[in-house]
Amino acid sequence: MKKIIIDCFYSFIKNPNEESANFGVKFKWLNLALSFVICIIGVILASILSVSVFFITGDKIFQQRESFSIWKSLFENASIVVFIAPITEEIAFRLYLKRKKINIFISLTLLCYFLLCCLSKISFYKLDTANFTNISLSLTFTFLLFIFGVNKYFATIKYKYLFWFSCSSFALMHLLNFTPLSTYQFIFFPLLIFPQFIYGIVMGYLRVRQGLIWSVLLHILINGLPFCIKFLTK
Repeated sequence: MKKIIIDCFYSFIKNPNEESANFGVKFKWLNLALSFVICIIGVILASILSVSVFFITGDKIFQQRESFSIWKSLFENASIVVFIAPITEEIAFRLYLKRKKINIFISLTLLCYFLLCCLSKISFYKLDTANFTNISLSLTFTFLLFIFGVNKYFATIKYKYLFWFSCSSFALMHLLNFTPLSTYQFIFFPLLIFPQFIYGIVMGYLRVRQGLIWSVLLHILINGLPFCIKFLTK
């Protein structure tokens, strides 16, 4: 069965398409486990390369900005990093991989919201007047895009381009974890987001073949692992 799982994943990566797969429950859980292992391997490879960069340049390129990773309380930290972020990011970056009108509308609205929050330098998950304004603007902008037929444009895009855009945009968003970038972080930015790019591929595969809930589960596992390690070692 392991060989079948690997073959299914490899054939999808070679030629991404939006067909769902009729996997059994056991197969789906094994697929999730293998996907988790692939993501961990991606992290390990990026870590090894970052150590090499550190020995060459003396710059800790994976050093994230403190203000991004520290929240007011343990509960807030856990709820945002482990649950809210995975759900919202999966909806924004992978819901539209099944090209239904409602999926495209919801994903575009969230992507617009993320972009507006970046431009206004506000946390995505902070509910205040500014963010409610961003939500209203995002809904309005997406509604206007639909009036001009953006959903029809989505249908004309070759699926493999849509899939790789999803992976790349998801990875690039995580550069926000490191801003402002140091000189070496800017030079080696592909290395910074390499783990997220691998996550995007694997989560995209799960989302298309098994459904959004499975990519959300994997995202929760990935985000929850370092959080649990940090919590247990305090």
